[in-house]
Amino acid sequence: MREIFAIDLGNKQVKLKSSRGEYRFPSRLLLERKSGLDLATEALKVNSGIDTFQMLNEKDSFKIGEGIDKLGKNSDMRETIAFGKSRYTNAFFEKLIEYSLAKLSLDFEGETPEVEVVIGVPTEDFTKDEIKKTIVRYLNPEKKKARQHSAIINDQTINTFVVRTHLLPQPMGTIYDLVLDDAADIRNKDMITQNIALVDIGGGTVLLDSINHFEFDTINRKQEKSGVHKLLGSINSDYDGDIKPDIYEIEGIIRDGKEAEEFIYSPTVNESISMTEVIQYNIDRYTEEIIQKVVSVYKDMDQFDVVIFTGGGSSIINKELIHNSLDHVLFSENKEYSNAYGFYKYGMYVTK
Repeated sequence: MREIFAIDLGNKQVKLKSSRGEYRFPSRLLLERKSGLDLATEALKVNSGIDTFQMLNEKDSFKIGEGIDKLGKNSDMRETIAFGKSRYTNAFFEKLIEYSLAKLSLDFEGETPEVEVVIGVPTEDFTKDEIKKTIVRYLNPEKKKARQHSAIINDQTINTFVVRTHLLPQPMGTIYDLVLDDAADIRNKDMITQNIALVDIGGGTVLLDSINHFEFDTINRKQEKSGVHKLLGSINSDYDGDIKPDIYEIEGIIRDGKEAEEFIYSPTVNESISMTEVIQYNIDRYTEEIIQKVVSVYKDMDQFDVVIFTGGGSSIINKELIHNSLDHVLFSENKEYSNAYGFYKYGMYVTK
């Protein structure tokens, strides 16, 4: 049986899922610089949640994984955030794809899995044939039955055979996650016939789409470059403390403190600085901006059966402000994983 690999390559976070594992990590790579002094520290070095990754036949190696932002080497960080076609032809974006395939394949213990990849792109990008062809040809060239992808993780060469590529608009991942159960059987038949407003707040973009009877509305939709990166930049600009965190650290502070709504910056083990006031203020302003976008794009809100919020940003914004301003709101239960889960369920459904 072929395996399904679901890959959600967000501008700030990558989310992956297969039958044997699921992962989330920042959409960036840390260039590894080694010196003779490294031999003195290797014995007790702990890099939990971090892999060393290298493309075949390339000299440079990179650190990648959930913990790279805590290594304190941001000058060597290689970002993949970009918009339009330039994102998909970026060498570091291709490295993210290769690492993602290899990371999922590692769970198959020495096997070389044959996989069907389900990958999503922003809705506007999905409407452009040139972008879709660029991604599909990279993963699985048209004139070949399969493409072997190889990469090195922690000195181990990992091979993956991609036999087919499925491309979806990113927000459809959330819809499939809500409509299908874990066995890819339909669990929410009513949603297929509903008129849905879908707000996907990602790291780079905010996607506002509407789906009526499981068809995209080409009028009531918009894609903006105002994802969570804009919020992080605002916080960075507004904070005037003596020791200033960068945007990577701010992202971690929000992730660690959101549940308790207490945001603490610890530049060293000896110091803890409250950033709660400045972060909460900017979250509230950003939430109000999102509400205005929703009202502006959809206009007649009464036409919708439900307004669904999804994406990593949906777990950051002020939900109370959203509910006070909009009716029939639903936050996807799997939050930033929702698209990846939906991609996986879609792959299972179409290969049954």
